[in-house]
Amino acid sequence: MDVFMTGLAATPVAAGPAGDAVRVLRSDKEAFWARLSFGVVALGALLVLLTFRDYGVTWDEDVHNWYGNFVLDYYLSLFDDRSALHWRDLYNYGAVFDMIAAALNRVSPIGIYETRHLLNGLVGVLGLIGCCKLAHTIAGARAGFIAALFLLLTPNYYGQMFNNPKDIPFAVGIVWSTYYMVRIVPTLPRPSLRLLAKLGAAVGMAMGVRIGGLLLLCYLALLLALDGTWRAVTARRAAVLVESAWSSSWRVLGPVVLVAYPVMLLFWPWAQTDPIENPLRALAFFSHQTFPFYTLFAGRFIPATDLPWSYLPAYIVLALPELVLVLLLCAPVVGAVALARGGFRLHREQALAAFVLGIGAQVQARLLGELLCRGRPRAGRLFAHHVWRGFRGARIYRGGVRPAYFGRLLLPTEFPVHTPARRGRFLHRLHQRQLRPLAARTPGLPGRANGGPALGRVGPPRSSRRAADR
Repeated sequence: MDVFMTGLAATPVAAGPAGDAVRVLRSDKEAFWARLSFGVVALGALLVLLTFRDYGVTWDEDVHNWYGNFVLDYYLSLFDDRSALHWRDLYNYGAVFDMIAAALNRVSPIGIYETRHLLNGLVGVLGLIGCCKLAHTIAGARAGFIAALFLLLTPNYYGQMFNNPKDIPFAVGIVWSTYYMVRIVPTLPRPSLRLLAKLGAAVGMAMGVRIGGLLLLCYLALLLALDGTWRAVTARRAAVLVESAWSSSWRVLGPVVLVAYPVMLLFWPWAQTDPIENPLRALAFFSHQTFPFYTLFAGRFIPATDLPWSYLPAYIVLALPELVLVLLLCAPVVGAVALARGGFRLHREQALAAFVLGIGAQVQARLLGELLCRGRPRAGRLFAHHVWRGFRGARIYRGGVRPAYFGRLLLPTEFPVHTPARRGRFLHRLHQRQLRPLAARTPGLPGRANGGPALGRVGPPRSSRRAADR
C-alpha cells in the first residue's frame, strides 16, 4: 500500500486490526517527513560549518563586539566595570548574543568575527528547528519539513544568519515563543509548569535581544483573554470569563513573567539598574528612532523616513522566493475552501492556533517595522498603514535587480564587476546578504569592511542629494 496516499490523514481510525494498520501507516508517514526535516536542518548546519569563514564584517558587528565584551567584563569584575551602562546607544539592547559571543571569543582558537559568524549561523539553524517544530505542531510533519525548507531557501534569512547579531537572534526568540504559545493552547487553562518555563525562557531571550519582545507578553495576555471569551460564550455564562481571567493570570501569565523577566535582566546590565523604568525608556527610544539616511529605491536616493507606499510590497516581492509568493497568494483561497468543507466550524484549539499565527504575525510585523526597523510611529493612522510603512529602515534597489541574483546567495565569495553602471546593484546585493568583500577596500562601499575604518559617510553623494531634492 502506498504510504503517501493523500487521503490517509482524513480517514477515520477504526477499532481493531484495520485501525491499528492505519495508525502504523500514519506513523510511518510522519516519520518519513520528520527524517526529511532533520535532513534540512542538518544541511543548514553543514552549510554553516563549511561557509562561515567566507562572510565579512557588517557595520554593526564592531560595536556589538565591544558591547558584548563590556557586558562580560561587567560580570567578571563583579559589577565594578560599568562601561556597558553607557556604551553608545547599545545599552538600550540586551546582550544575549553579544555576551555569549564575547565569552566564546575568550577561548576560541579562530578569529573574533569568525567565531561570531559561526555562533550567529548556529543560532540561525536553531531558528530553522523552531520553525519546523511550530509548523509540525499545527499541521503535521510534512508542514514542518516544508516550513524548514522554505526558510532555509529564503535569501534574507540565510544570508543574514551569519552576521546579523540583532535580527536573527530576535527572530529565533520570536519563533520559539510562538511555538510554545501554540503548545499551551490545548492544555489551557492549566498548562504544565515545565511548558510555561520554556515559554518564559524563550520570551526572556527575545527580550534580552530587544525590548520589543515585551510585546510577546501582551500577545500572551490577549491569547488568554480570547480563550476565556471562547469558554464563556460556549458556556453562556459571563462568570466564566471572570473566573478564566483570574485563573489565567496566576496560573499562566504570572509564571511566564516570573521566568521571562529575570532571563532578560541577566543579559541586560542597564535594565538591572532600574528593572521597571529602564526597559520602558528603551521601548520609548526605539519607538521614536529613525534612520536618518538616504536609501536607493527605484533608481533614486530617497530619505529612509519618507519612503513611498510601494516600497514595502516591492521589498517583499524581491526578497522572498517566487514559490513562497505564489503560495502566499494561494493560502487565502485554500483556507476558505477548508473552512467551507468544515461547515465554517472551528474547534477552540484551531481558532486559537490560527490567532497565534495570523493576528500575531500582524502584531509582530508592526513591532519589527515601527520599533525595530527605525520607522517613526504616527498617531491616528490605520493599523494596516503602520504595517505597510513599518519596514522603512531596510534598503532596497528596485531597478535592474533580477530574482536570479538571490540564487547566488550560496556563493558568498562571488561578486559582480564594479563598473559604475552596476555599482548600485552591487551595493544592494551586498547589503541584502549582509556581506562584506574579503578585499579590504571597495570603492563606494559605505560603513566598515573587515573591521577596518569607515570608508566614508553613509548616504548618496551630494550631487545625488541635490538631484533627489529637486
